Amino acid sequence: MTENELGKINKGLPIPLYYQISDILLRKIAAQEVRPHQQIPSEDKLAGVFEVSRLTVRQAVQKLVNDGKLYRKRGHGTFVAEPKIERKVAKLSSVAEDTERAGLKPGSVILEKNIILPKEEERSVLGLKAGEKVLEIKRLRLANHQPIAIGRSLIPVSLYPGLADETLAGVVSLTRFLEEKYGLRIGYAHQKIQAVNATQEQAKLLKIKKGTSLLHMNRVFFTPDQNPIGIFETFYRGDRYIFTSTLYS
Repeated sequence: MTENELGKINKGLPIPLYYQISDILLRKIAAQEVRPHQQIPSEDKLAGVFEVSRLTVRQAVQKLVNDGKLYRKRGHGTFVAEPKIERKVAKLSSVAEDTERAGLKPGSVILEKNIILPKEEERSVLGLKAGEKVLEIKRLRLANHQPIAIGRSLIPVSLYPGLADETLAGVVSLTRFLEEKYGLRIGYAHQKIQAVNATQEQAKLLKIKKGTSLLHMNRVFFTPDQNPIGIFETFYRGDRYIFTSTLYS
């Protein structure tokens, strides 16, 4: 990248030079002028382009590494990171909606679909009687055709007749599908979030190493009149997701 490609910094402004450089690089990333996993120029080259010290460039690059916009590979250089998908913890949204908001194309692959007897704890949460069955749906969630999460849903068979016979091909949001086909109304949800390590099977599906940290979210959805709809749990790749919330005193 040359000065013409990157732009100039203004040494007369009361804004730190490293911050100006990081801002220029960030705008290039946001505009997709540099793509994920594409290498950026070396610190020496950037120092020459911006006519600053290598230390100043290192500060700028480190800021973007800390922010998850860049990553380093020892002995190879610095590269653009995959964009993180933001999920607002205090807002009800699906993986598909989060992906779309990040400017990526959501996708879903059905891994398994079975009618099963839920575990005792699951049966209790869903308010089911002994012997009542649920439809278990396991899906691989995609963003721009890349695996980002694994989902498992448990939905009472009695609530959605015919759902077990649906192929669900092309359905990227199961809750949206239930809303449109069955007139479902979601009022609220209870959720738990915890860090877990990827199993061998999960690692293979998500194309990561076994033991890599995942974010596990377990949600129980309810109708506005407090009737349970289903259990939806998702295992997110920790390197692709960031959970945010707004707190008030």
